[in-house]
Amino acid sequence: MDSISRLKDVLAKVMAHQDSHYDEQELFDELMVQKPRLMKVLDFGHMNDQEKKELESGKTIVDDKPVAVNSDFARQAIFLAVELNCSEREAASVLHSVMSRNPNISPANSMELTVEQFHGRRRAITDCIRFLMEITQLAYVPSASSTIKHISEFVQSELLPQIGEQGGETALAHKILNEIEYMDVVMGRADMIRKNAGSNTIAPTAQTNPALGFEIVNARCESLKYERRFFTPNEVKALIKWLTVHPNHPMTYYLLTAAFLAFDPADPKAVVGYMRHKLATDHSLMSFMKSKLDISTEWKDPGMKAAILLKWTLLLTDTRHIDPNLEHQDGFKTEDLETWVWNAVQGDAFSYLAIAVAQIERKRGASPAASLIILPSNEQEQRDILAEDFKLIMLTTFETLVRLLITHASSELRKIKQRQEDIVLASGRDRARQASLRYASGLASDSDRQGPPPRHDIAMLYSFIGLLYSALPLERGLQFWGAGVMVEVVGISYMQTVENSVGRLPSFLQWAVWSTPIQDTTMLTALYDMLNGLSKGRQCSELAHNFMARGGGEILPGNLVASSSGGASISWSTIFNLLESWQASAIAPKGPHPQHINPNQPFTSSLRSIIPPQVSQAPQFAISPKEVLLAQSFLRLLSTVVTYSIAVRTTIAGHAHLRAIPTLISLIPLGIPLELKGAIFDVVAAFCEPGAGVPGIEICKAVWTLMERLEVINVRTQTPSGFVVAAGKGVELELEQIESVYHLYPATIPFLKLLSTLLHTPKRVPFRERALGAEPINTIPENLGQPYRIPGISPFTSFVIDNVFANIPNREYARPSDRWQMNDLCICFIERSLASFDLESLVTASDDAPLKNEFLVSLLMHPGYDIMQRLLTASPLQETILSTIVRVLRIVRRVLEIQDIFLDVLISLLSDFDNVPFIGTIHSRSYYTRFDQALSFVPQYIPALATYMAYPGHSELALLSVKIVATLSLSLSASSLATLIERSENSERILGSFIHLLTSASMDDVEQAEEIADQTTGAGAPDIDQAPQSYEQAIRIAALDLLIQNTEMSRPYPNIGHFLLFGGSTRAGFRRSSIHTLLDLVNNGIPSLKSIRGDRDHHGGIQTTPLFITLPTLAEPCYRILTSEFTSRYLRTREHFFARQLAAISHFVPVCHQGPYVEVVYIDGSRITTTVPTLTSFLRLRSFIYDLVALELHVLTNKGHAKGVTELLEILFGNDIDYEDEDELPTFHELGQSHMRIISFLQSLMFDWSDSLAVGPITLQFLNQLNLSGCFRKDNTGCDIVDRTALLLLLSTGRRALHSQGVINTSAHAEQLSHETTYILESCTIENRRRKVAHAIMGGFEAWRKLLGMALTKCFDRLPHDRRENMLFDLLHSTIIEETTATLLAETVLSYADSGSLPAERLYSILRDVLEGIIDNNHLELVRGNLYAALINFIHLISPSLIHSDASYESHALIISTSMDVVPHIQSSLVPGSLALLKPVMERLVAIISRDATDGTEVWKTIAFMLLDALVQLSGSEKQYVLSALNRHGILTNFVRGIKESDTRLQSVLKPDPEDLNPLYVYEAKMSLFIRMSQTRAGAERLLESQLIPILAQCDYLDARPEADQSFMDQDSFLPSAIQRYHQLFMPVLQVVAGILAVLSNKHATATNQALDFLTSHGSTIVILLKYESDQISTAFLEEIHLIVTLCANVLPSVPKSELLSANSGFGAIHAAILGLSTTCLGRGRCFNVVPTTDAEIQDSGIYAYGFSSESKFGANVRRKDRLLRKSIVAYVGVASDYTEPEITLVLSPITTLPKHDGKPSISTTTPTIGDALGALRDICNDLAEMLKQVADLSAELANRDQIQVHNVHETLNSVNGALLQELDVGQKRLLLCQELEGVKRMGVVEAKILLDTAEMLLLLIWRHLEYYSEPRNMNTPPVKASLSNVMRLLATSEPEAFCADVGQKIAPVLQRLGSFELDVESVGKDWKSHQAYIEVMCRRLRDTAGLHEASTMQEGE
Repeated sequence: MDSISRLKDVLAKVMAHQDSHYDEQELFDELMVQKPRLMKVLDFGHMNDQEKKELESGKTIVDDKPVAVNSDFARQAIFLAVELNCSEREAASVLHSVMSRNPNISPANSMELTVEQFHGRRRAITDCIRFLMEITQLAYVPSASSTIKHISEFVQSELLPQIGEQGGETALAHKILNEIEYMDVVMGRADMIRKNAGSNTIAPTAQTNPALGFEIVNARCESLKYERRFFTPNEVKALIKWLTVHPNHPMTYYLLTAAFLAFDPADPKAVVGYMRHKLATDHSLMSFMKSKLDISTEWKDPGMKAAILLKWTLLLTDTRHIDPNLEHQDGFKTEDLETWVWNAVQGDAFSYLAIAVAQIERKRGASPAASLIILPSNEQEQRDILAEDFKLIMLTTFETLVRLLITHASSELRKIKQRQEDIVLASGRDRARQASLRYASGLASDSDRQGPPPRHDIAMLYSFIGLLYSALPLERGLQFWGAGVMVEVVGISYMQTVENSVGRLPSFLQWAVWSTPIQDTTMLTALYDMLNGLSKGRQCSELAHNFMARGGGEILPGNLVASSSGGASISWSTIFNLLESWQASAIAPKGPHPQHINPNQPFTSSLRSIIPPQVSQAPQFAISPKEVLLAQSFLRLLSTVVTYSIAVRTTIAGHAHLRAIPTLISLIPLGIPLELKGAIFDVVAAFCEPGAGVPGIEICKAVWTLMERLEVINVRTQTPSGFVVAAGKGVELELEQIESVYHLYPATIPFLKLLSTLLHTPKRVPFRERALGAEPINTIPENLGQPYRIPGISPFTSFVIDNVFANIPNREYARPSDRWQMNDLCICFIERSLASFDLESLVTASDDAPLKNEFLVSLLMHPGYDIMQRLLTASPLQETILSTIVRVLRIVRRVLEIQDIFLDVLISLLSDFDNVPFIGTIHSRSYYTRFDQALSFVPQYIPALATYMAYPGHSELALLSVKIVATLSLSLSASSLATLIERSENSERILGSFIHLLTSASMDDVEQAEEIADQTTGAGAPDIDQAPQSYEQAIRIAALDLLIQNTEMSRPYPNIGHFLLFGGSTRAGFRRSSIHTLLDLVNNGIPSLKSIRGDRDHHGGIQTTPLFITLPTLAEPCYRILTSEFTSRYLRTREHFFARQLAAISHFVPVCHQGPYVEVVYIDGSRITTTVPTLTSFLRLRSFIYDLVALELHVLTNKGHAKGVTELLEILFGNDIDYEDEDELPTFHELGQSHMRIISFLQSLMFDWSDSLAVGPITLQFLNQLNLSGCFRKDNTGCDIVDRTALLLLLSTGRRALHSQGVINTSAHAEQLSHETTYILESCTIENRRRKVAHAIMGGFEAWRKLLGMALTKCFDRLPHDRRENMLFDLLHSTIIEETTATLLAETVLSYADSGSLPAERLYSILRDVLEGIIDNNHLELVRGNLYAALINFIHLISPSLIHSDASYESHALIISTSMDVVPHIQSSLVPGSLALLKPVMERLVAIISRDATDGTEVWKTIAFMLLDALVQLSGSEKQYVLSALNRHGILTNFVRGIKESDTRLQSVLKPDPEDLNPLYVYEAKMSLFIRMSQTRAGAERLLESQLIPILAQCDYLDARPEADQSFMDQDSFLPSAIQRYHQLFMPVLQVVAGILAVLSNKHATATNQALDFLTSHGSTIVILLKYESDQISTAFLEEIHLIVTLCANVLPSVPKSELLSANSGFGAIHAAILGLSTTCLGRGRCFNVVPTTDAEIQDSGIYAYGFSSESKFGANVRRKDRLLRKSIVAYVGVASDYTEPEITLVLSPITTLPKHDGKPSISTTTPTIGDALGALRDICNDLAEMLKQVADLSAELANRDQIQVHNVHETLNSVNGALLQELDVGQKRLLLCQELEGVKRMGVVEAKILLDTAEMLLLLIWRHLEYYSEPRNMNTPPVKASLSNVMRLLATSEPEAFCADVGQKIAPVLQRLGSFELDVESVGKDWKSHQAYIEVMCRRLRDTAGLHEASTMQEGE
């Protein structure tokens, strides 16, 4: 029977993939072999005494072979034959198959498995027959494949032959119907057995009676139902015969639908239409149908007969309409068709169809939406509940009947209606005539009153239509309203197409409206029912509303039909007028009005006044039952239109004349029937549904207000004196006195629904509406119930909880569903009350927000407050809820006891049948409600699930148990799941079974095992005809996946993975756990280190092959578990685990000859045949080993375990030959090639491979527009692959679209489409294989890179000194082949190698390879980016000056003055050779780099600009290759324009919490390039030509300086603060502008003007920076101030003097700010209090700066920057004063008071003074003296190099690796120390020159001002060149002699000290003589001007 299962699988695949190719010959051979089995259907023989005797004698026949059996087997087989209703041989055959596959299975399990397999065979046969029939139908589709067509021919010729000539039945249909009847008996017996079954199966023995357990019997019953459901024959005669005698069978509706489908019309141009025509004109079928449907033929259900007659007649009518030639043939004559239609209608066809629809809806839980339908409660309930998809099919066939009836028989409907109305009128006249006669003769007898009741067939038709369209999907009634049909996915049906052309449906509806007289209540009710059904859907409801609003006008404008009765009765106004008339009749003075409590009455009278009488106090008035039905029908219509259309809802509710809500609610307190009251509650609830915005909230508030005012219930629960009143009223009273008495609750249930609907919750309102505040949540009016009680809805809450919910168990129910519906609605009210109780607002509001009393009052009024009080106290509600939960948990416990069998066995058996259009959806396990949390409440549940791992006989149970635990481990708390299992009594059993799963000996292919398990187990798996195969390998993989997901770093400890891996705390002592099993797996075949190193006989015995060779797909997950950090800790306790694995791992992929194979070709020419899973798994597991070793190196180095590190390094960097196995392919080495194992690992990743799968190119004609980008997903390894399911869905959608568009219309087109689909599928398969291999290779490279990086960065000092360099360059030479790894090695070589000792030839070879890789345009951007980084590091390597020089300090010096000496670059001898290699390709290289810098991703833009920067500096000022290339193609201009284009993005960087900082990084790299270019004249000119400065002047991000608040200065954030980011934006701009101006000088008019414009454009920002006052600033701010002042000093000569006089605008504001800054910076020590802000600065602040006393590195850096700033300020003041011009411009005021150190001026001043200059000169002299002394000391120390002490070298050389220093000898240490001292001395010389230049400028500045103020003529004379604000400050008011004396007294010590300085070449450089001469001259002039010479002469004279 295995073949029948295979046949089923193949047929299913043929159906699912019509374009797939199968071996048709084998398929049809199998079909012929299985034909007898298929023809027998489910006939497995019957019990036979002869066969029974054979078994009892110990022998039987199995597969036509005699088999000897024992007595136990015979007893089991005989018992199973009785239970399964089959022959003994069949039972023995199945049992023998089970036991042969499971030799150790227990008798009970073998019996259960036999039952399961037996029904599996039956279901396979059922599916085969079903698939064959479905394929036969698919054959008529034009695009059907040849295989499908051939199968269809086989079915029609072999399986469906006619039996005789007279019967017309097919043998198969006859068999199927017989099986359906026989299965009734079988199922009845099985159901009886199930009711009496015990829990467990009992095997037959000599002493015990056998019995099947409940689970297996229940599964058998469900399987029988499944088999019967899909046995639906499509042979018309057989169907009609069967339906004749089985009207109430469970299969009735299925077979009736099949008959109706056979009679459905079809497009006459299609093949199906031709077959329908052939069916209708078949003479034998015509005779058969006439006979069966004749009026004299008796059916058990006449209604079914009438419905089939109507359907058959309509088919004939449609056939005659298509073929007019049939008009005169028998059966197609007009009189015959009219007679049959009349007979069908008279036979109650409409009633039968309506009841059928109503029954289907009632079984689904919905109440019938028609007033005239009375559902029977008899044996018709035996019919099965239709599946959802089949239900739609059935309803669609009914809809087709309706459309056919209206299209072809409208005139007959009119005749029938007219005839029945005439009969009614005639009988009315007769009764009137007889009444007049009886009036004279007295009362008539009862016989005179009798007569046939009037028929209402047309009314029933209306009700049927309404009920049908209420059950159909939305908008199916659009064509009745004259609108176009909505095209669904399946397209437009044939009848919809017909309606589009004829338009009969709107005419029918209009006729129905206008032909319905207002006096005929029954017809009017039915009409409203029809309108209700046709209004389902938004468009339909709006069209219905418009129709009703027109007052019964035409359906289509201009199509008015005249009617004598008038259609104005169908309108909203008519409906509400009727309701208002009822209200008026009820409130007429027929009884007392409701009384109210008078506070002044006595207590007893007050009580009597509020106690109601025994009957309702509402006035009574008569509403007939027909009027109730009418009211219910139009209220349903109203409810439908307001439900589906919010616009209609708000329109009707807000209509001033209709007054819908008040009118409806006003009827509730009246004495109307409860059914009508319930309908009113339903329609009001529809008005109150959420989603209508503010108008909807107003409707709800109006409803609450009206119910309160009209006292729908007793809302006056408390008197003013506080007395609680318990009297009922309204709905309360009716519940107790009427509904409870009759056990029916037609009003209470709708009222509960209304109350729960009135409570809107956040989740019921769309999130967008809630977010926008368009719809509030609170629907309760304020002050509701005041003043007579506490405001709120507490009476309604009390009614729901106390009156209804608490008394549900105490009431009786005529319909049991009422109890559960009331219970659900009460709980729904409680749930929504709590959900809308917005307590979160109390804690989500801000702390400083005031808590308003109104908000607290609203919370107290909310029903949630009352319910919370009840639930948090010992109230009846709490007790009821808790008792309900306990009872529910009892039910859940029983469900959990059987749900494993249900989910893991039954569902997996049924899950094969996934063809939705035929059988409905078979839901997977995930569809069912998960009890994750409920499971954790009771400690026995989860361990019970895990215990199923211990059932090896049921491997699927163990597999699913592992997967269930894995799912629970992700959904439950990590610790709770582990705790529940560990503390259970079965924990040891669970651990043991889990270990047993891992120790499986299965060596099955992992991928195939997983695929088979995935296809044959779990939800959606197909059934199999054989005993369940072993899933050992799949179980083991699932167990490994469980461990993998729970040992990830992101998972907490402890969890279930740790428990299963290591065992729990209860496992005292050493007990074997899962980790031991895993280690045994991966260590099996791994030799010890001694044997690996050559001692082959050390361990003895035969060496087995390691798992990573025999089955790498299994080894991969094992190694993945071991790579977790948690597991690696344990591995360190194992002997040499990491070293053994690293030494034993193979370089070559294992050989595997399974198909489809691939061939791997290594660089040495070795060729290996393997598979993609084997290749990728091997590469990944080797990557895991690399990761393990890298982690081990990291840990061992941190802990100082030198031995272990050395052992691993010996393997990595040792000779590869030492580790080659004898049975392994030897590693090939070229002559001179390194034998290091680490290089062999790398080279093993460099291979080519070819796939045996290939697909030839074809031209896509139909599927060329498919977008496969949406089909990609990540697999479990993280690789992006094409998802097969998504691809098939995409192809299927594309094919359907092509067919629906009519593109595929020939067989050639179908074949081409088939080829294209095959091509795409095959191409995606090949692409997936390529992606998996590429992903595994990249993972290998990444793991190797990590391993190498860890070895070189953490363990480099442990490599041999004599081999380090060769090792590095062997690695570098090897890795340059693979560009992605070059970056790491280039950085490593840069860190640990000295350019002086590197062989030039090897470096040039590396450079050549890198350049070739970059210029090759075939590489990806990622590859080029890494090559850019490698080239950057290479340039650093050959140019040490780029690394070791203080670039920032040099740039500052360059900007300050072009005359300043810059430290010369140490040109490497490698630079010329490298430039020679770069020059030929420079232009192409720059173009490629520039393209990536412009169009690449942001990270590679940054790298590209950095490379351009390095190339510019490498080329130098004399070789402008890079500048020429940048300028030639306009690249530089494009770069410059990009700054302005990125203005907005750069501004976004300044947000407190920016989304992305990549624009900042790109900007910094670009500006670094510009700064580098600005340092040469050619580069500065190119930047000037590119309009860089004008563009920078236009950028707004420079003016977007953040405010200095905490949000912008957060130092605790991972990102730099916004202030720091602003400095990163502003600083480079200042540097590049200042650099251009410094190189081109301020004599360059263009540069100067552009710089001035830049300063003016950003003047406000610059002024703010210059005037910024803060206690703490950063070094970046200090640098910016220095650059601003320097830049302004350069452009100041070009600024008109008039502009400087304005201190509030233009450059004058900047000028005033700088002068104000000078008052702070001159003479007061440090200008600012600078603090460290970055991590590097904070670190430097704690490091001692050698050579600078006790100052830190940060302090020394700040000091240098401060001196630069002071020099720039002095230079600016000097330029501003024109101190080199003949006529001076006063800047210093004549105030000589010296400023105090580190103090601020007592008054705010903006003008520097002579005293400030004198103080600055004093401080500079002191600093200069100190610096000259330091330089002299360093020179003296360096002069005695051999005497330098090296004992504290670690403190001095704190930037050098300590381990490296330890390995150096004394001479090497002294050399490094001398180099450090020389650097410190050079820095001191530079600082001395800065101080000297500043002193010289101050001397000149003071002298010029002193000379001016010493002239008597200038006393009291305002200066000419001064602003009005400064003129008084610069006015000389003291006597010149006194002024000079004062200045001379203060400056004399300074001049004396300046003259004492001894300058030389060592201290200030080669210009020391000019400096000394200048100082002498200026000192002499100052003495002369200040009168110091005269004073000294006078003193000498005295």
